[in-house]
Amino acid sequence: MVPEYVHEFEKELSNLIGIPSDKIISSTEYRHIIADKVIASSHPRTATYGIRKSTAEFLRKKFQNVHLVYNTYKKYPKKFFISRKDAPRRKVINEEDLSQMLEVFGIETIQIKDYTFQEIIYLFRNSEVIISPHSAALTNMIFCSNKLVSLFEIFPTQDILPYYYELAAELNIEYNIIIIENTNDYNIKSRYDIQDKDIFIDLNILFDSLKKHENLFN
Repeated sequence: MVPEYVHEFEKELSNLIGIPSDKIISSTEYRHIIADKVIASSHPRTATYGIRKSTAEFLRKKFQNVHLVYNTYKKYPKKFFISRKDAPRRKVINEEDLSQMLEVFGIETIQIKDYTFQEIIYLFRNSEVIISPHSAALTNMIFCSNKLVSLFEIFPTQDILPYYYELAAELNIEYNIIIIENTNDYNIKSRYDIQDKDIFIDLNILFDSLKKHENLFN
């Protein structure tokens, strides 16, 4: 029984771990069930919503033998920026200009939805630099090789969250935070006002932050 079963990655993931689609029940569609036996786990998150190291290591081990079925029509960059263009909220308003600036550092802009789950594992496993606004896509860092990757997470000043810092620390992944004033809306007084807002990223601040790590982009 799963909360939802609408995304392609959910269906691909269930097949990879040996659960066929006809064995999946959506709790959104079926609110109550009768069963002879129920096996349930406690919630894996901590009080601050961080993922435990043991959970991440279990998933890494579970999918360690997943290999890429290479698609010649796709790019699999090792240094990339995760776009939120297809997200319902917190889009980057000036993403086109941002992507052009990141090209100076050899950073390509990608959308996670364009990749299968197997391709996502491959992308993160072979990544060297990942840049992203706060996004659920960063959960995929559990597949990163901690010897390779440097992670940069971008926040507006009013909405700084510890989730991926905690996960990166658990996995010994180099984590960097870039804080940018959200000049798009001066009426924001707390993080709750900004959670659904699109953001404008000051390219000068981002450029200066990345220049401090210029050795990563050679």
